Amino acid sequence: MKSFSSAKRAKSSECETAAASAKKVKAEPKISELTADNTEAGNKKTRQQAIQKQVKQKRSKSATAFTVENKRTDPTRIKQFNQQQNNDSTEAGNKRTRLAMQKQVKQKRSKSAAAFTTEKKHTDPTRIKQFNQQQNNGSLSADSTEAGNKRTRQQAIQKQVKQKRSKSAAAFTTEKKRTDPTRIKQFNQQKNSADSTETGNKRTRQQTIQKQMKQKRSKSAAALTTENKRTDPTRIKQFNQQKNSGHANWRELKERKKSLKQMRKQKKFAVIDTISQAKKLYEISKNNKLPKKQREEIGSRLYNLLKGHLKAIVYKHDMTRITQLLMKVSPENTRHAIWSELKPELLKMMTSKYAAHTVISILEFGGTSVRKEVAGLLKGHVLELLKNKVASMVIDKIYKTYSVPEDRDWMRKELSGFKDDKTVSKFLEIIEGQGCFCPESPESKLLQSLVECVKQEEESSATVSTKVTLQMLIEKDLALNALVQSVLSDYLMKCNSTDRKELISTLQPTLERILDAGLDTFNAVMLLIQYVWFGSSKERKWVTKQLHSKMPGIGLQNYSYLLVMIVLECMDDTVLLKKTLVKDVLKDVREFVDSNYGWKIIMHILAPRSPRHFSSSYLSLLKMGDSIAVKKKSDEVRHAELLEPFINPLLEDINTDLSYWISDGRRTVLCYEAICVSKGTELEKALKNIVHFVCKEKPGVLVDRGPEFSSQLEWLLKQLIKSDKQRLQENEITFSGFFLSAVAQEDIKSWVEGRAGIVIFLKLIDTEIPSVRRSVKKLFTPDIKAAIDNTTAGDTLRNKLKQI
Repeated sequence: MKSFSSAKRAKSSECETAAASAKKVKAEPKISELTADNTEAGNKKTRQQAIQKQVKQKRSKSATAFTVENKRTDPTRIKQFNQQQNNDSTEAGNKRTRLAMQKQVKQKRSKSAAAFTTEKKHTDPTRIKQFNQQQNNGSLSADSTEAGNKRTRQQAIQKQVKQKRSKSAAAFTTEKKRTDPTRIKQFNQQKNSADSTETGNKRTRQQTIQKQMKQKRSKSAAALTTENKRTDPTRIKQFNQQKNSGHANWRELKERKKSLKQMRKQKKFAVIDTISQAKKLYEISKNNKLPKKQREEIGSRLYNLLKGHLKAIVYKHDMTRITQLLMKVSPENTRHAIWSELKPELLKMMTSKYAAHTVISILEFGGTSVRKEVAGLLKGHVLELLKNKVASMVIDKIYKTYSVPEDRDWMRKELSGFKDDKTVSKFLEIIEGQGCFCPESPESKLLQSLVECVKQEEESSATVSTKVTLQMLIEKDLALNALVQSVLSDYLMKCNSTDRKELISTLQPTLERILDAGLDTFNAVMLLIQYVWFGSSKERKWVTKQLHSKMPGIGLQNYSYLLVMIVLECMDDTVLLKKTLVKDVLKDVREFVDSNYGWKIIMHILAPRSPRHFSSSYLSLLKMGDSIAVKKKSDEVRHAELLEPFINPLLEDINTDLSYWISDGRRTVLCYEAICVSKGTELEKALKNIVHFVCKEKPGVLVDRGPEFSSQLEWLLKQLIKSDKQRLQENEITFSGFFLSAVAQEDIKSWVEGRAGIVIFLKLIDTEIPSVRRSVKKLFTPDIKAAIDNTTAGDTLRNKLKQI
């Protein structure tokens, strides 16, 4: 015990000396720093002290190394270490415990050594003297900046000492472990136990695999058996036979699955039997070949089956078709009964993917009374329904197809935020009726001015709310809705110029979607027309190019032809129009001629704003555009520039195939207008071609009640003769001169036997052109006069011939 305590004291003293020497080395300045100080101060004693310190450091290092080496070979230290190791192994028996204990011992030693070293530093006269010298020389700050913190240096030295000790101890321990018989025995025992655990793990894995196989088998058996099978002995026996034989009866399994599915449906939906019967009746009533009475009877039976359950089944994808068919084939009283049952669910049905189709069927087959009730239920909910994707389509259908003008008016007002001003008008009526003041009194005028101010304020606030609502609806991609388009069009007409410019600058993507979807409503076309009116030349060019990419289809549709005509009316860039729209019309000119709407585009190029061919509503629309749109060119100049590349190709087509152009009334009118606007050689060619066709190729076209008679050609000849007087004033050639010079006597005789020929010659006489009148008198010989029909027209012709 004494030897152990003495060794412990020796060991602690050695640790203290080593730590003190190491601290001293770390804390003392370097030789380079001392030499720098010497050069500054020029003190020789400082250099001598630095040399002495270096010698001391070398001696202390060698002493420390000798002490560590002595520790490793000291038999007393080795014996002490072995005793501690044996004691640790017997007490803990665990490697981790021994390491923890060694760590605690090291921590205690390091703490005691650090405390002793710190105390030693405070009382060491050499360290105190060195510190004073550094302070006097002004090198304390340099030492602190180079080395950092004193505590950090002390901790680093302690850490190095600990690492050396721990390394030497770990090396010694490792060597001891390899030769220690106790450790070898313990290692063998652990190895044997690990082998046994591995074998145990193998058994566990095999058991888990077997368990999984059993679970799979039980699942497959459970799929084949149901709750009834488990209690039915017959089914159990049958199942065992199937299992032993190795195959199952799949037909029975499928039937069983079907019955189970039916049972689940019955639990989920109480009227499943009723629905199956209704579906059978639905399949029968779908046949359009059935008589109307039989289909009505089936509809009544269907309603009796589903009465009281319509609110539930109308939302099902397969049953909503039955409700639609009920509205179609049922008698009127049954339809009203269906509507009365579904009436409370209208708003919810409009937002449902499947029930929305039933709402459309109710509107289609319910009649005017049902539509009025639907409109009444929608009041106050239009904006809310428009935000829903499905309901917005129903609102669009209602607005376009099933609403009357009154309903459209309040729907627009509700969406735009304009309030009804009936309260203000009623207030005025009450005051005027009571006779409080006369309408011309100052009080009355003041009240009326106040009322007008209130109305203007309401309109301005409504305009602001409309702007916000429209921005929200456009962001939701509802610009294709007819109601939204109508409100947007009204807003463009009522808002101020700044708001209009702001809106127009953002409308282009929306209008592009409208054009791609097809301009099938007047509201969509009117929106684009206003875009052309209020837009700049850049926006008009964009519209022109969009129309060019969609021709000829967009020019042959209802409403959309108006947009083409407005662009031709407002666009100043006629060069672009010639390359795009005019060229497109010429390319498919016969397709445009045969169309009810394309024909108007050609007529607009030939005779713009002609009251003979265009309605008053269209002309008023053009006048509205004149007051809004900014144009640089006059209408006459624009018309002449567009007509120039168009008229000559059209006349060539007429000259090559005149029979086509006079085969229909619409074509004949176009032919006449084309001849009227032509001049010079082109006019002469066209007139000669018509005369040649009538007098040479087919003279029978003017024989009344003949096989080749053409009323369209008769009308064309009368109009050409009628316009000869104007052509003569413009120094142009006349049709009458060509006609009378080419007609044969035999043809005249056959023509005046009927009404058509007589009317033609009466028109020739009515031109009041002297040369024409004289030519007509020369042609009518006594034989031809005798052949004139004895009718009122014939008597008129004889009298006029006598007057010439």
